[in-house]
Order: sequence, then C-alpha cells, then structure tokens
Amino acid sequence: MKGEEKETTETSISERTPAVPENGCEEKETDEQGEGNAQDGEEMKHPERSCAEETHVEDSDEQQQHVTENTEEETTECGGKQDLSAPGSTESISENSSGEIAEQEGDQSLHVRMPPESPDEMVSSAFVPLRLACKTRQTQIMEPALDTLQRLIAHGYLRGSTNGIKEDGLCYETINLVCQCYDVPDEAIELKVLRVLLTLVTSSTFQVHNEALLHVIRTCYNIYLGSKSEVNRSTAKASLIQMITIVFKRMEADSSSIPIETVVVAKMLPPEDFGDEKQPFTNFVQNFINRIVADAEGTFYSAPPVTIHDDAFQGAKVFGDLVSNKGGSTGELNPKGEKKIVDTEKEPVDLSGATALQHDAFLVFRSLCKLAARDPNTPTDPYLLKGKVLALELLKILLENAGVEFVENEIFVQAMKEHLCLALLKNCSTDSKEVVKVLNYIFATICLKFRAKLKNEIGVFYPIIVLKQLEDFSGTRVPYWHRLVVVHCLQKVCADAQTLVDLFVNYDCDLESVNLFDRTVLALIQLVQGLSYSPEVAEMVPAQAKLIRNEAMKCLVLILQSLLAWPSEEGGCDKPSQNAEKGSTVGEISSDNDAYQSMPEGLQENENGRKSPTKEDAGTPLHRSTSNLETREIEKRRAHKLGYEAGIALFNGTPLKGMKTLQESGYVGKSPAEVALFLQTTSGLEKSKIGEYLGDHTEECVAVMHAYVDSLDFTGTTFDAAIRNFLSGFRLPGEAQKIDRLMEKFAERYYTCNPGSFRSADVAYVLSYSVIMLNTDAHNPQVKNKMSREDFIKNNRGIDDGEDLDQEFLKDLYDQIVRNEIKMRSDTRRPQAGRRPGPAGVDAIMNLLPGRRAHPSFEAMPDDVIRSIREKMEGKSDSTFYVATNYENMKPMLEAIWAPLLAAFSMLLEDSIDEFVTRSSLQGFRAVIGLSATLYMQTVRDTFVSALSRFTYMRTPEMMMPKHVDVFKTLLEVAEEYGNLLESSWMYVLESVSYFEYIHQQVNGMSDASLFSPEHLEALSPKEEGHGGSKYFKRLSRKGSLSTPHAVPGIAVATLDSLDPGRANSGLIPQGLPPPGVLDFVEASEVDRLFASSGNLSSDAIVHFVEALCMISQREIASHHTPRVFSLTKIVEISQFNMNRIRIVWSRVWTVLGPYFAEVGCHPNLSVALYAVDSLRQLAMKFLERDELANYTFQDDFLRPFVLIMRKSKSVEIRELVIRCVSQMVLARVSNIKSGWKSMFMVFTTAAADSEKGIVQLAFETIEKVVREYFMYVTETEVNTFTDCVNCLIAFTSTRYSPDVSLNAIAFLRFCALKLAEGEIGNIEHADQDGNPERAAISGPLFSEKEAHMFFWFPLLAGLSELTFDPRPEIRHSALEVLFDILNYHGLHFTEGFWERVFSSVLLPMFDHVRAEITDATTFEDSARRAEIDAWLYETCNDCLGHVLSLYSKFQPFLKQVFPQVISLLVGFVRRPHERLAAIGMHSYLSLLQQSSSQFDDKEWQMVLTALQEAAADTLPDIAILTEPHGRRVSEENPGSAANHRKYRDLTTGAGSRKLAEVKTRTKTQLLIVSSISQIYGGSFLEIPSKYVDVLLDVVNSCAAHARKVNSDTVLRARVIEAQEESKLSAAAVLPDPPLQQLEDEASHAYLSILMHALAVEKTEGASSIWKDANVEERLVQFSMLVLDNFLPKEEEKGAEVALVTARTPLVVAVLRALLSFAEEEFKTHLSELMPILTHLIEAEYSPSEVTKAVSEVLVGRMGKLVVEELV
Repeated sequence: MKGEEKETTETSISERTPAVPENGCEEKETDEQGEGNAQDGEEMKHPERSCAEETHVEDSDEQQQHVTENTEEETTECGGKQDLSAPGSTESISENSSGEIAEQEGDQSLHVRMPPESPDEMVSSAFVPLRLACKTRQTQIMEPALDTLQRLIAHGYLRGSTNGIKEDGLCYETINLVCQCYDVPDEAIELKVLRVLLTLVTSSTFQVHNEALLHVIRTCYNIYLGSKSEVNRSTAKASLIQMITIVFKRMEADSSSIPIETVVVAKMLPPEDFGDEKQPFTNFVQNFINRIVADAEGTFYSAPPVTIHDDAFQGAKVFGDLVSNKGGSTGELNPKGEKKIVDTEKEPVDLSGATALQHDAFLVFRSLCKLAARDPNTPTDPYLLKGKVLALELLKILLENAGVEFVENEIFVQAMKEHLCLALLKNCSTDSKEVVKVLNYIFATICLKFRAKLKNEIGVFYPIIVLKQLEDFSGTRVPYWHRLVVVHCLQKVCADAQTLVDLFVNYDCDLESVNLFDRTVLALIQLVQGLSYSPEVAEMVPAQAKLIRNEAMKCLVLILQSLLAWPSEEGGCDKPSQNAEKGSTVGEISSDNDAYQSMPEGLQENENGRKSPTKEDAGTPLHRSTSNLETREIEKRRAHKLGYEAGIALFNGTPLKGMKTLQESGYVGKSPAEVALFLQTTSGLEKSKIGEYLGDHTEECVAVMHAYVDSLDFTGTTFDAAIRNFLSGFRLPGEAQKIDRLMEKFAERYYTCNPGSFRSADVAYVLSYSVIMLNTDAHNPQVKNKMSREDFIKNNRGIDDGEDLDQEFLKDLYDQIVRNEIKMRSDTRRPQAGRRPGPAGVDAIMNLLPGRRAHPSFEAMPDDVIRSIREKMEGKSDSTFYVATNYENMKPMLEAIWAPLLAAFSMLLEDSIDEFVTRSSLQGFRAVIGLSATLYMQTVRDTFVSALSRFTYMRTPEMMMPKHVDVFKTLLEVAEEYGNLLESSWMYVLESVSYFEYIHQQVNGMSDASLFSPEHLEALSPKEEGHGGSKYFKRLSRKGSLSTPHAVPGIAVATLDSLDPGRANSGLIPQGLPPPGVLDFVEASEVDRLFASSGNLSSDAIVHFVEALCMISQREIASHHTPRVFSLTKIVEISQFNMNRIRIVWSRVWTVLGPYFAEVGCHPNLSVALYAVDSLRQLAMKFLERDELANYTFQDDFLRPFVLIMRKSKSVEIRELVIRCVSQMVLARVSNIKSGWKSMFMVFTTAAADSEKGIVQLAFETIEKVVREYFMYVTETEVNTFTDCVNCLIAFTSTRYSPDVSLNAIAFLRFCALKLAEGEIGNIEHADQDGNPERAAISGPLFSEKEAHMFFWFPLLAGLSELTFDPRPEIRHSALEVLFDILNYHGLHFTEGFWERVFSSVLLPMFDHVRAEITDATTFEDSARRAEIDAWLYETCNDCLGHVLSLYSKFQPFLKQVFPQVISLLVGFVRRPHERLAAIGMHSYLSLLQQSSSQFDDKEWQMVLTALQEAAADTLPDIAILTEPHGRRVSEENPGSAANHRKYRDLTTGAGSRKLAEVKTRTKTQLLIVSSISQIYGGSFLEIPSKYVDVLLDVVNSCAAHARKVNSDTVLRARVIEAQEESKLSAAAVLPDPPLQQLEDEASHAYLSILMHALAVEKTEGASSIWKDANVEERLVQFSMLVLDNFLPKEEEKGAEVALVTARTPLVVAVLRALLSFAEEEFKTHLSELMPILTHLIEAEYSPSEVTKAVSEVLVGRMGKLVVEELV
C-alpha cells in the first residue's frame, strides 16, 4: 500500500503531460522519452541524471568555471535576444489598415492594443515551425524557437486560456511543447524554458489554469531538482516564487488583470545560494524576473474574461491531483484531462462555489503540501530532501504573504487542516536541518496569522514542534541546532503580543488544552539557566550553551517587550492594518531570510536599548469571526484551570486528599467509574500515586479500583499482553496488601474476559504474581543470580488446581517477559522540570513520536501516530477562538511567569559578566516593571524594582562592578519612564539614589554627614556655642547653608530592606568605596534629571514620589551621629520644580510634606532641625508668591508645620527661628496672605504661652504690627481669621512674663470689637432693624443670635470673660472694664436674641466656677487656691454683679428674656452656704429691685418674690444635723479609746465641722433675707403690687416660725449643747442657746412691723380690696396670740427657760402695744381669745416688769373703756 501510494504521488507531480502528436514521428519521440522516464518508477528523469552526474564531479573549480561560462552566455543571450521591444531591434511588425497586429518601438512597458478575437491563422501558422524546431531536440534550433514563443506570449500575439485539456487547442499545445523541451539536457534550454513558463503565468492574455498551471509549476520544480547549474536552480526557484505569488495575488483580487509585483530575489533565496562572492548570480536572477514581469506589464490591458471550460469543475468536489492518504486514493487523467479522485477516508474539500482563480490557488497549495508530505523511497533519499525543502519554502512564502481571502476562505482553511497539517506531521520527526528550519518558520507563521482558524491544530502541533524540543533539558534527544532553530523561530511569535495573549487565553485558560504560553516561558527560562549535555557532546558545551542561552534570552525579552508595547499599538489587534485588506504591497512580499541562517545577529535596539518589533515581526492582524472574551471570564477560566492543576499537584503528593479536593471542586465526578476514567485519561498524574490510590483499603478506593480494572477489555488477549496493559497505567504500590488487592482483581477480570484460559481465577492470580517477580528479577541490575526458564516453570507447578500449566505457554511467557520488560507508559518519556499537568492526549502523543537517530534520515512518522494526532485535532468540541482585546487580560499571564522570570534574571545578573546577558536581563527587568506597573500589580512591581535596586550593590560598594552601574542606570531609566505608575516602588529607586549620592561624595572626599554630626557642632568656638538660636541661625545663613537648597549636599542612607538589620538606626551608611573608575560611567546629570523630571509626573505619581522621598529622608536623618540631608534638599528642589501644579495636587502633596517637615523640624540634632525649618520657610515664601482666592485653605495647610514645630519643639532656637520665619513672611508677603493668617495666628498663639520671655516679646511685636498696620488684610478675603486674631490676642493677655503685653492685648481686643461693631469685618449678613425707637440713633449693623454673628463676637467676649479670673488684679480689672465697656458701648447693636446668648454664654458663666466651689462648709486643701478664690470674691465678684445689673438696667427693654437667668443667678448666690456670697447675692438682689423695680410687671414681680420665697425655704438652718449619732465603727485595736465612746459626730473636723459651718451660714443667710424683706417692703412697698404682700408676709413668718420651733424644742437644744460639749468647741464656735433666738426675734419683729403697716394701709380710705383679702388683722391676732402663748414656759419648764423669757420680752411688749392699735370693735371681737392670755401674763411669777406694764396699759386702755361702757 505504501509503495503504491508513493508511486502514485510521484506520478501525479512529476509526469509531463504529453503533447498532442501531429504525426507518428513526434508521437514516437514522445513515447521514447516516456520509456526513459519510467525506468526506476520515477518520472523525474533528468533530475536524477543531473544529480547523479553531479555526485561524481569532484573538481569544484571546473564546476565553478562551467557555471561562470553558462552565466555569461545566458547574460549575453538575455541582453541580446529576449527583448523584442528593445531599441534597434530588427524585427518590426506594423499594424496595417486591416487591423493586423503590429509592435511599436519603445521601452519595455510597450502597450499593445490587441483585437478582441482569438489568434488568427497567422499565429497558428507561425506555431507550426516553432513546434517542429522544439521537436528536433537540437539546442541551436530550440533556443530561437523558445525565444520566439516567449515573445509571442509576452506581446499578446499568442493568447487564450487553457485548463490542461486537449480541447484548449493551441494554448494546450503550447504548454505541452514548452514543458517537453525540458527533456533536453542543456542549461541554456532550461533557462529558455523557465523564461517561457514564467511568461505564461505572468501574462494577462495567456491564462493558465488547473492542470496546465500544475504542469507549468511541475516543470519548474523539476528544473530546480535536476539542473546542474546553480544559476538555473536559483532561477527556477525564483520563478516558482514569482508564479505562486501571482497565482495567489490574483486569487486575492479575484482578477487576472492586476499589477504584477516583482519578488526581491535577495530576500527570497537563502544566503547559501547567494553570498557576496555570488552577487552576479543574484543580479542575473533578479534581472531575469524583472524583464519577464516588465514584458507582462507591457501587454497589460483590460482583456475580456477568459472562458473556463465547465468540465474543469465537474464533480462538485475535487480532492486534488496528488494522493494524501495511504492507499486511499488513486489519480489518473481521464480522456478530458480531468483528475479522478477517490478518497476512502475523508470528505473532499467542497469547491462547488469556488472561482477559477480560487481553484488554481487551491490546486497549487494542495500540490505543494503533498510534495512536502511525500514519503521517501529510501531513508536517505537526497532528491526527496531537495523537493521537500523547496515545497516547504514555497509554502512558507505563500503563508507569509497570504491575504484576507486565503486566511478567511473556508476552502483554504480546510485545505490547511487537511493537507498542510499532514505535511507538518510527516516532517515532524525528520532530522534534516533544512526541513526543520522551514518547518518551524511555517508553524510560526501559522501561529501569527492563522491561529483563529487552526485553534485545535495549533494546540496539538505546538507541543510537538516547539515544547518537545525546548523541554528536553538533557540535551541528548534534541540536537542543539534543532533547539536553536526552534528558539529562533519562536522569536517571531514572541514579537507579536496579540499572538501571545491569544495563545494564553485559548490554551492556558482552557482546561482541555496544554499550557502553551506558560510552558514556553518556563522552558525558555530553563534554557537561560543552563543545560546539562551528555558526554558525547561535551566538547561543544560552552559555545552551544551560550548560543542557546542568548537566543532564549532574546525570546524572553521579546515576550515582555511585545506585551508591554501591545496596548500602545492602537488597541492591539483590534485595528487591522492596511496590508490586511490588500495583502502585501508592491515590493513587500515577505520572506524571512533568517529561516536559512544558522544564527541571527543581536536584537536590533533603539536609542533606549529596547527592541522595536517591526511590522514583519508582528505579522498580519487576524481577520476572523471569533469571540471576544471578557477579562473577568478569562480570569475565571484561568482560575478554574489553576485549581485543576493545584488538585493534580495535591494528588501527586497525597492521593486521597487530592482526589477529594478535585471532587469537591467539580473537576472529577463522584462515581467510581468517573474517577477511574479520570485516572486513565489524565496526564500529569504520577503513576506511583495512581497505584497508591488504587491499592488503598478504603471503600471508595476499592470501588474505584474495581471500576478501573473492569474498564479494561482483555478478551482474546494473551496473558502477557493483558498484564502489560494492566500495569501500563500505574506503578504497583510497595505494600503487599495493596498489590494483593490489585492482582486479585486483575485475575478476576482476566478470567471473566477469557473464561476458558484457566480453570479458575486463582490460576491467573498466582501466575500474575509470578510474572511480576520474574519481571523484577530479570530487569533489576541489582539481582545477580537471574531466574532461569526452568526455575520459572518450577515455580508455577501445580497452580492449575494441582496440575501444571502447559510448558510451552510458560516458556513463551518467560521469553516475552525477559525479552521485553513490563513498563508503564510514562517510562518512555523522562519527567521534565517545570511541566504542569495537562490534558490527556498531547503528552501521550509526544511520547509516541520517534526519538532522535544517530544519523539524519527521512523516516516518516508512523501511521498510527499520525492517526492519533489527527483524531486529537478533530476531537475537541470547543473550537471557538477567543480574542483578547483588553489590556487587563495580561494580568494572569504575568502572574504565571513573573516568579520564574525573576529567578532567571536575578541569577544571570548575579553570576554573569557577559555584556549581552546583562543587557538582556536588564531589558527583562525593565519590561516586567513596565508591565506590572501598567497593570497595577503592586506585588510584582515592587518585587522587581526592589530586586533591581539590590543588584545596584550600592549597599556594598566595594563589590561593585561596571554591570552594577548599568543596573543603576536602568533603575533610573525605569523610574523616568514609568514614574507615573511606580507608586510605592519609588522607595527602592530613591533609596539607591541616596546610596549613590553618599558613595559619590565619599569618592570625591566630601560628605555632609560631617557637617551635621555632633562632633562638628562640638568643634564650634565657645563664643558661638553660647549664642542663642537666632545667632546660630544667622551664622548658618552667612555660610550659605540655609539660603539655598544646594548649599549642603546630602547623602542617602535609609532602606526598607537593609542588609544589616542591626544598623536600622545608624543611618545605614555603606562601608567601603567602589573600585576606581566604576562610578565614572554615571553622570551626575542622570541623577539630577530624575528629580528635575518630577514635574512631568502625574498628580498621583508626584504624591507617591514625595512620600517615598520623605521616607528616605527620615531614614537619612534617623542617625543622631551622622544625619544627612540629601533627600531633604531634594524635597525643596522638587517642590520648586512642581510649583506650577494646581492647588488640588499640591494639597495632596502637602498632606505628606506637612507632617514630614513638622517631624524633621523637631529633630534632636539642632543643625538638621534648623535646616528643615529654613527649607520650609523657602517653600512657604514660594507658595505665598501665588495668589489665593477666598474660601481656599492651601496657605493654611502649608503653614501648618510651623504650628506643629512651634508646639512640639523643645529647642529655644527652633521656636525662635519659627517666629522669625513667620514674621518675615508677614512683613514680606502680607498682601498675599489669605488663609495663611490662621496658621500664623496659631503660631503666635503658641508663642504667647512660651516659657521664654524673648519669644513672647518677639511674637507680640509682630502681632502688634499686624493689628495696627495690616488689620485690613487679616479679614480681607477670609473673615474667619478675625476669630483667630482674637484668640491670639487673648492668649497674649494670659502671658505671665509681661503685664504690659497682656494689657496691650486687652486694649487691642477693644479695637477689634470696635471694628466688628462698625461692620468692617468681611461681608457679614446683618440682622434687620426691629423698629425699636431706641435704636434709631445708632449707625452700623445689627447683630442677632445667628451663628455667623456669634462666631465673631463670642470668642472676643468669652475671652474677656475668662480674664476676669486672672490672678493678676490689674488684668482682671482691665478685662472687666473692657468687657462691659464693649457691651455698654455697642449694646444697642445687639438684638434680644443676641443679648440672651451674651448673658447665657458670656456673663453668667463667669459666676459658674465660683458658685460651684465657694462655700464656708468646704475644707480647701490648697490654701493658695482658697486665697485666689477669696481674692476674686472680695475684689471682683461685686464689680461683676454690679456691671451685670447695670447692663440689665440700661438695656432692660432688650433683656426681658434674660430676667429669669439674672434672678436665678442672684438667688443662687443666696442659696450657697457661704456668708459672703449670700451677702453679695442679697445685696445685688436689692440693687436690682432698686434700679429696675419701677419697670417690673406682675410677671416679673411674681418671679422676684417667688425666687426669694424659695431661697428662704432652701436656706432654713437644720439644727438637727449637729446631733446625728457617731457612725464610726468600734476600733478593735483600741476599744477603750475616746473615739469609740463618742455619742455624736465630731464637730471640729470633717463632715461635722462642715455641718456646723453650714448651720451658722444658713442662720446668717436667714437674717439677711429677713433684713432684705424689711428693706424691700420699706423702700418699695408702694411699687410692690398689693397682691404679692402676702408673699413677703409668708416668707418672714416662715423664718420666724422655724426659729421659734427650734428654740422651743428643749430636747433638741439639749442635744446640741451636749454635742458641742462632746466636741469641745471653743467659746467662739459654740452656738448660742437658744440657737436661733436672734433669727426668731428679728423675723418676728419684721413680721409684726409689716402686719402693723399693712393694717394701717388697710384702714385707709380707698384701700384696695386685695389688702382686705390678705386678712392682715387676722394674721396679727393669730401672731399675737402665738407670741403671747409661747412667752411663759410651762410648769415643767419653769426655772429652765428664764433666759428664753428674757429674750422674748421685747417681742411680747411689741405685740401687746400692737393690740392697742386695734379698733374698739376689733379688740372687742377678739377679747374672748385675748383675755385668758393677758390674765395669765399678770399672774405669771416670772413675768418681766416690762411685760406686766404693757399688759396693764392694754387692760387700762382697752378694758377700762369696755367696763365703763358696760356700766353705763
């Protein structure tokens, strides 16, 4: 079958279609030629003859001379004979009047107007002698005949169309005639034939189709194979390229009338064909092609459509003219010239809808594929090699220049799947260098241009063609040249990012596909890291390793760079280029000469050192109907596959756990059959782990094992084959029990499938064990004494139910096992590092591929392997090709490869000193950083940048080499190029820059570390050391260190990942210096450019840049011994470079710089802190140069560090410097300061509380100048700064070091209030006039309780209010004066609501502190505090209350709503248990009534008197609290002590003392209330509404009654006396007895006086009925009876109450005399009640004389009259 196929194939390609004989002679001649061609079964007669003869030629000089002579002859011939249109030609044909054809003189582009009809009889007649001349086989006759024939065709005389059938007439004969001329073994004739054939194909008037076209191409093909002339072979090859190009260009354009593109011979032919010494050959071939194309263009015109015979397309489906399957088809020409194709395996390609041009292209493409797939006659057939290489080269060029129609048309897609893939498969196992080179480049082109249509095919071929060669890391199976070719071709794929991304999306993210991208990168990394070669090639290791490593490095760099450049190419592959629509343009037919080169030169680099992929590298954009996959879906698919691979890896470690994970994740079903199928079909599973899982004793594993074995079919299989099949899928476990279970199940399955093989399954069980033992014994090298055949037979005696098995069977079994070891399938392929588990099928197919042979051969791939591969390509259900268009799709790609890339690049940078390796590694670092930064993969970016930073060796400069300087320069370039995306990675860049600056200074013998070190400060002169901070600052300024950021060069020290953690606080200064001259490769301008270009960073990037720079600077100054300021200097520089950024960006930047300067400004090293503050001053001055609009706060933000430094710094010099800096800014930029006033006032506020008097004075000088001269700027645009100014002034009023400053500050507050009241503070929305006539005279705004108004007034008023507690009298009085002056002067500008807020928030709170703490009942531990309170109480409280009452009296119409608060304040004072405070309260209470009672209404009177009544009730003294029993526990240590026998609380200390003081204080308060009521009634009774008189009476009566009750309680009095005696009080501290006698007397007298006065008023004419309603008379009678009744003691109290009687005598006398004021009727009315009491008073033994006398007067005055009246 195979030989038959081979013969048929060769016949189809090589046979020459015989010409139509016109006589017997011609036919006989043709037959003779045919017999000669058929001698060896090949129809390429002359190629064999030429090559055979050439083999025996040994004199190369003679060959060269022969070629040169032929070349000269042909050159002359071409120049003199072929161009009929050349000037001076003797041949001239003119057009006559009848329209005959004529040729005009002119150049090569002669245009000939041809008639529309067919060639006339003249052309037919001229053809006859030409045919006869060619039949002569005489060179001298044939040459002019062929020249003439070529001219007739070129100039359009001989025109028409042929499909290769006899019916085409003259055209058919012409082709046959020319092709037959090739039989003449002459080099000149070969060139003539090539000329005519190329003219036929290029001509637009003579169209060649179908079999005719194949005949032409076949002839050129044979000339290339059989010609002895090197020039002829090259010309034939170039002609073939030109022909195929024309055929496919016409197909793309669907027209035969298109401009012909001339191929560039130097690009199309390999370098070995044309070197520098063979340049004339190149020129000759190029001229040959150019001249023929020029002739074709000269006859170009719009010809009528060529008629194609319908029968050329009969039989709708055509499979081709060559056999593609073994024995499955036969081909022969039918009588009409049609090809009959019979295919037994596949459906032929459907050409029913194809055009003639598409049909031609299809036939050519199919023929080339079949030529490339031909099987050889012998394993070393040289002709087959040449033919294969030529066919593959033509296919390569065809595919590289394929246009849209070829890529998209389903005809050609199917042709590629059927024929091209078969050709690739046939050549995959060849060892020919030429075939391997072209094959790999064809596959690269397929990946670049046809991946969308050949998804499944690429998935199968890629591992075979690429991965199989790259992943064989032993170096023994794959020659290094083969791997080198693969790597070189892979560079084309790597240069196209769209291809890489598509490969990743469609294969690495597909669970059923191999990880193409991932495995490719890992394999390349392994090549980069080095190969281990076998001993037989050891002598070539260094050169080979370097060569392959360098090319692999190029691939890796190309991958990264192309991915990085992908999005910048206008959306990647989504936008097709112009060439994609038109095909290749003129002069751009692409063919990669590198396919023929042994090794490419270096990568072409641009000025930045990066390779710029060319258009040719990128390939033609895909035109496809594919699916766009969303980024999330890609990530999901990738994660799904990674989970699957992780499950496989877990299974290979712990099978049970791994299988459980796979099942839980849904990768494997739960049923035993599904698990068994998974174990059988999944690659990547370790066979030993499969055996371990199947042999496990668990129920699930046993069920899976049974399903696994049951799935195997052993029917009709020998025992040897069955056990081999069984053990091929796993390795037997080591435990005997596991092996036993497996063998037992195997025996059972084998016996079930073959029931007659043994008597029972036990036989198979025992025999299987015996086979396993034999296999181990025979093939284990450690076993010395091997088991013999007899031993094996002996071991198996009696196992068949006591009988022996057939000895022949056992002998044969023994021989099979010994001869062929039982192996697992995986044993045929060595495990490879870096391989991830993939889908079943591909790796298994790769294992079946033939291995490498010792000598090159052309052995074809086995048919079963081809069949398996094709089934794999066609078996995948999902062939949808997903196109990645989103840049985010590269994230999972980079995630998969960044770690191994980092390891590879790091290893090369660390170990290699090769310049190319270093440069490539740095390019890789650069590309990965760019990718990760663009994709926002922070971890990857930071890792690579930090690694690059470490490889600068700046931390260990003594180990630096020039390559480390290159690393540093690359780091700078990365920062400059990707600065907008570095974010936190800036830290590593700036860290290295900082190290470099320090090292550079050390090399130059200078360092600022010494300038800022403590040793340097100690070296100052004693005079300078003794100066204050300001003079030290002036000294530095004179030296220039603070006037410019460049004054003190800095050095960097800090790092995030220091090599020495113990030096974290030591500045991390690198020790040692680099070798001489190493740093000369870095210009200082390169480092400076990094900072100068910061102005080009984005808004986010500049923030990250500043953050990193600040962190580095903080670490630079971290050392107390050697701080440096390099980064601090650069911060000032970059701030100046970025000064023009918008404010919103600067606000973000300053959120970083502000805290940084605040921290550095407080540095313990004074020089560093001074430097930082001055740097901050420079920036602030720059910022203040820019105007700021209203309501912005940027000035406040950038000045805030001054505030923080002022608050936190412990250095006097720093604080003084801050004040001077701020003062300088105020004086220099006062007109530009807007929101900055807030921070400035905060600085001065902080200075006001400073402990240094000089700082306070310095700050207040500036504030004074601001208020006096620049106050209008303070609130010009930002009115809120007014409150900051006020708060600042209030702070200065509290300073303890200068009373003058405090008093001046208070005076400035008065000024501020004046400005505020006049409405000069901003544009405040003022309140509307309320129509009050008292406001009519005022001018200016009216202020209400709105927050906007209170915002300005409250801080000022509250601040002055707080000053009333200042311990300094002059400050208290001045503040009090200013406060109330402001309120009095501007009070009319305040609304009622405003006044209410003033009272509640400013005035009344002044007394809160005093009301809360001042009490006579409190024991103050701090005598100083007590003195302070007393001073305020006696000196200020009265004044404050007086001013408050004056304010109320003056603005009473506006203060109605605050009256309750005022009354509450006063009564609150009365309620306090403090004698002085109560007195002040009552005094103020009376003052309020005196000043304002005339304007009180009823509500206010009620409020006043009710408050007084409540105060009287609350202040009643409770004498009983002094007699509370002693509550202390009895002391166990000293039970006999006096304290343990005490009955009452001790009244000298603690709570007892406070209670005694409280009783005394309340008693005095009651006396004040009684006295005040008397004054109120005596001074204001006319104004008091009469209805409230009873309130006063009730208050006084309650006080008297309480006192009377206490005084009358003899038991209580006795207990009080006892308690006082027990406490041993001093005489001054003892309460009188009775204790409230004074209160009783005064209250009773006051009550009696009011009653008497009220009674008198009531009796006046016109007295109000209210007085009568008050029952004054009744009150008086009751009071009198009560007093008189209680005067004399009871019988039991006589003798004990003499003192009480004496005390009450004046009251009794007053009451008795009051009775005389009664009218006679009234007295008579109450006589019955009074008479017994009066009688008792007279009878009383102890009644005083005064009482007796008063009683007598009553009796005489009243009773006498009554008696007389009764008598009368």
